[in-house]
Amino acid sequence: MSIGSQKHHNIEYIQIVLQFLIGVFVISFIKTFFNLKITGRKELVAKLKEYKKNEKGIIFAPNHISEMDVLMVRFGLPFIISIMPMYYVSMTRDHYQIEKFGWRKYFYGGAFFKMLGAYPAYLGMRDYQASLINHIELLENGKAVCIFPEGKMGLETFKSGEVKGGVGFLAEHTLTDIIPVQLKGFRNINWYKAFTFQKPVLEVNYKPVLSIVDTLHTLQADKQCADDLVRYKKIATITMDKIWE
Repeated sequence: MSIGSQKHHNIEYIQIVLQFLIGVFVISFIKTFFNLKITGRKELVAKLKEYKKNEKGIIFAPNHISEMDVLMVRFGLPFIISIMPMYYVSMTRDHYQIEKFGWRKYFYGGAFFKMLGAYPAYLGMRDYQASLINHIELLENGKAVCIFPEGKMGLETFKSGEVKGGVGFLAEHTLTDIIPVQLKGFRNINWYKAFTFQKPVLEVNYKPVLSIVDTLHTLQADKQCADDLVRYKKIATITMDKIWE
């Protein structure tokens, strides 16, 4: 094993431990103060075992309505399944250095963020392959990567909004299937109800796997999708439509 490979494995062990500890805390907190409803988990776990056996990566693609989303996509699943750690597409550190993130700006985008599995996409390069180089490598090595098709936090509108092409590029470039994930209730949480044990409802709904091979075959008939950027966005749009079905 090379020194670089050994270093990566050491970092991954740290990520596994950190994600496990955070997951135990988050799920315990949520089950105490909220009514957490999860659907599609049993079917997905069986599918994930199949991907793991075949050493294939997988893309998780949730709607984005809160800063809790990255946690719930992973922690809505059993801890014992072999997708630990989950990796995330994040922004670079500079993106988080604004007042809206408050004290969180000291943690977001730095070394601790990376230890939690968040690897940055390099924006402004006008080249998906260069921008998402970290995540391409992860998927090609059979890892689970979470990316938001909308690219940024949106409203909880229960319908598809504007999308970016990143998820489409990653899926096509690495021939990786997509798991659409629907999140509800995490935006504008009524904390008064939560802390008075009225248990607001939070939902994590894992949708059926979207086959990238089947999707690309379907898009062959669309002449507009001969353009790469159009096709990547179309895949992202299809993913969002599956989220809200």
